[in-house]
Amino acid sequence: MDLATKIIKSLLLILLLAVLFISWFNLTPGQRLDGFFKLAPEAAVSSWHWTSWKEGNFQQQIANGLNDHLPSRNLLVRTHNQLEYSLFHRVNAHGFMEGKNGYLYQRYYIHEYLGHYFIGQQTLDEKLEKLKFLQDTLRKKKVFLLPVIEPGKASYFPEHIPGRFYKMGESLSNYTYIKRRMKELGINHIDLNELFIQWKDTSRHPLFPRHGMHWSLYGVGHAIQPLIHGIEEFTGKPLPGVSISKIEVNDQEWSSDYDIGTLMNLLWRMPSETLAYPSYAYDHSRGEKVKNVLVLADSYYINLIGSGISSQFFEHETYWYYYSRVYPYISDSVVMIDTTHLQQTIESKDLILLMSSEINLHNMFFGFIDDLAARYDPKFRRSQVMDYENRIKNEITWYDFLMTKARNGNKSLEQVVKEDAEYMFVNDYADLQHKTYLDSVDYQIWTIRQDGKWFEMVKSKADGKNIPLAQQLREDAEYVLRQRKDESKN
Repeated sequence: MDLATKIIKSLLLILLLAVLFISWFNLTPGQRLDGFFKLAPEAAVSSWHWTSWKEGNFQQQIANGLNDHLPSRNLLVRTHNQLEYSLFHRVNAHGFMEGKNGYLYQRYYIHEYLGHYFIGQQTLDEKLEKLKFLQDTLRKKKVFLLPVIEPGKASYFPEHIPGRFYKMGESLSNYTYIKRRMKELGINHIDLNELFIQWKDTSRHPLFPRHGMHWSLYGVGHAIQPLIHGIEEFTGKPLPGVSISKIEVNDQEWSSDYDIGTLMNLLWRMPSETLAYPSYAYDHSRGEKVKNVLVLADSYYINLIGSGISSQFFEHETYWYYYSRVYPYISDSVVMIDTTHLQQTIESKDLILLMSSEINLHNMFFGFIDDLAARYDPKFRRSQVMDYENRIKNEITWYDFLMTKARNGNKSLEQVVKEDAEYMFVNDYADLQHKTYLDSVDYQIWTIRQDGKWFEMVKSKADGKNIPLAQQLREDAEYVLRQRKDESKN
């Protein structure tokens, strides 16, 4: 071994020992880590037990505790993330990646934009039928239900999407299909995504930031007026006026304009992008605030309510985050929404805004319209299989996994989602609470499908009557249930 090699090895050893020394004695703790993760409990030798030792659980608990609570862990994680990003452009934040020219994306938006997440015309038509029914029904009760399609970064910046995504193919997207069908069905709505694309070439400043996943704060300013004008046109009532009174141009991103960059947990910020930040002037003599408003939306709406913008137009406002949690109690002290008296709650409102960015359009408004439509008309009631379908579609990592499963199995994503939902429904059937007749029918249909001879007989019957197989399956399942009911009486 020559002298140079010995020196290099010695230096590396010294560097390693120095890092371990700094880490253990917490000499440089580093900035706290951002994101959503749960640390393991601190390691406690007192928790030792012979059984846990024999099974290896104790050792794993100690290892996890030491790893998650190691002094200077934050510094080491940030150093690792910085090296991977600087050397390989690898983004160590789940679901995020770097596109061309340093533009950061949430990967799921790209799949949605390219049609990889298309859930199927039948599923979307069913939801749109319910949406049209609810909009017309509530309007008669002087409750205005207005869907709003928020913009998406992949639609706005398709030129920075890496080529490997295009190699997966392009097809009809949920947004494109919903946009067309809403117009055909006469569903009143506001399409901010379309407007953002139109404004892209003429906007003085970016409407989406390079290092953020949501619309830029400047983009929010552009969205306010068409949102307010759309509400006025739909309700027929004037609201307060709004205009941009001042624009501050800054060479470092503020707040959510750098939210992906924050989640990457790097040692230092990425090269700054020059962005614009507006201030607003409101004219309350122009119109009155809407008295009682319910907003059901994803995280885009946080920019409107958190900044106080929405309070200039809505007197009493409730924000249901993903039709799951009540804002602002959506992270630490979580408060879940109460849908026990959903119909009464809805009818107590003057305006309901259903807002969704393109990434969530495969499950239009998070299951809300399915639940509400079933309260108003029995024809829209379905078994709890739908609850499982909505649960899958509301969990984007789960839905993304099923996209891959569908492609590998040469099936439609719509079919795979229904199959997985049915499997979970059947698996949980014995323990399901509040089972209905529709649950019994769907369970019986599954039973028929599992019996090869029985299923073939039903298929032949459907062919002979020239009716859809699904219809014949339901008829046979209902017949079996009637027979059992009659037998139980005797």
